[in-house]
Amino acid sequence: MSRRLLWMVIAAVLVAMGWLGWERRAQIADALAWRFSARESQAPAADPAAAGPASAADGTISPIAAAPGDSPPKQANDESAPAAVADSRTATPGAPALTPAQARERMRERQRLQDCERVVHATSPDSAAARERREWRWLPPEQVALEQVGLREAAARVGQGCPPRPLTPEARRRQEVDMAADLAAAAAAGDLEARLRSWRYQDSKTDGGREALRALLYDVLLSGDAELIAQIGEFQWQVNPSRQTTAEDLVPHGELWRLVGCDLGAPCGRGSPALDRLCLSTSTAACAAPSVAAALQGLLPAWQFRLLQQRRAELLARIRSGQVAGILDPPGQPAPGGG
Repeated sequence: MSRRLLWMVIAAVLVAMGWLGWERRAQIADALAWRFSARESQAPAADPAAAGPASAADGTISPIAAAPGDSPPKQANDESAPAAVADSRTATPGAPALTPAQARERMRERQRLQDCERVVHATSPDSAAARERREWRWLPPEQVALEQVGLREAAARVGQGCPPRPLTPEARRRQEVDMAADLAAAAAAGDLEARLRSWRYQDSKTDGGREALRALLYDVLLSGDAELIAQIGEFQWQVNPSRQTTAEDLVPHGELWRLVGCDLGAPCGRGSPALDRLCLSTSTAACAAPSVAAALQGLLPAWQFRLLQQRRAELLARIRSGQVAGILDPPGQPAPGGG
């Protein structure tokens, strides 16, 4: 391609993307010029790292994605698919792997930032209006007053010491990339929570993928970490899709395992992280409740909460007796040995 034609192509792209700032256009122009010049010369890069991050598909990257300061394309459910995202902490060739303690600290930092985002969202005017319109309007005035106080208290607890929130979209994207990279690095170091949070939904669409996830969930269960066990329900539906044909299908897995985690020792009372997150993420009865169980009782229909309580007692009895084999199998399959 002639140099004149090259710059005509670049100019056309920039006109089409005229909403971008001057600095961003210059970055894209540099990336496009490099890309077409490399193709014109047919000269392979001497150092693969110099060509930018590699695409999983063909070992290359698109010109725009390669522009300096750009973020990798966001995955569907970015939290569950962070492996394609990297930054200097994980992409540096020869960089030492995280130790288990470092991986745990990265996960704590990541959770802290997510909690701070919950506070920002829950206390925004739009969120307050939505709670009033969709939920609080149906509650008695005294209950609404308690919920409002509970929300303010939870936001104050969780928001205490939060770092300044990135102000620009670019800064927020960089933070997202950093968080995803931390997750990938922690998972590579073997952190169990990071491995769970790194699971990609698309990997559960095959029999082998579902069995791999089931094995991971058993690792979580056998770890004895009550707060981690409370997260099993967020993923169990991927290995046992509900068909709404049995009573067990009508029990919400997320709420079920959250309560099992409480029973096994995770803090779930007033002021606990679990209840504060429930308050900040939902609305009805969650902020004034004395416990996670009481909050869920207010959120679910009475018949469904009764089913949940029954299944909760069954799971807890099996776990405490050591009869966990088959506990994550599809409904209707008896536990090995009749347990």
